[in-house]
Amino acid sequence: MLAASIAGADDPANPAMRHLVEDATDRGRVAALRTAFEHLRQQGAEPLAQDVRTARPGEQITGVLVATDTHSSSVNTGKGIIVVPTQDLGRQKAAAGDDVTVTVKSGFSAAAADRTAQEKPATSQRAASYWSGQVQKGQGARSSPAGVMKEPDASAAKPRGPKLR
Repeated sequence: MLAASIAGADDPANPAMRHLVEDATDRGRVAALRTAFEHLRQQGAEPLAQDVRTARPGEQITGVLVATDTHSSSVNTGKGIIVVPTQDLGRQKAAAGDDVTVTVKSGFSAAAADRTAQEKPATSQRAASYWSGQVQKGQGARSSPAGVMKEPDASAAKPRGPKLR
């Protein structure tokens, strides 16, 4: 996003901001970027510290294949990570670590977006379980075994910072 902002400020005709908005609003591209972020995190890299974007039709990408799945593949070009549709890898049968050159011919499918949307409830369910557990822990700390609320400890309410004179 930062690179796109700088490019757009330097040259208003630069398409980087338009591409950024397209990456953020196209369901297929969003799903491909989410997958790429997951792959980067699994490899111990922070995706937000990288320049990660999706490829455009007609664009030729050369670099090292970082990760691949059925819908999208991530290529490290040395200037950033570019996500390409896996079907455009063709018959290369490339594996992570291989040098690849891809000419992007297709777009990112809505099927990938639908698949990501179906996986999301599992993540949401995990988050809901976590937060319910946190609420239960908090209630357990404030209630007695009989379930009756205890009076708060007066010493806990006192400020604990340094005394000002």
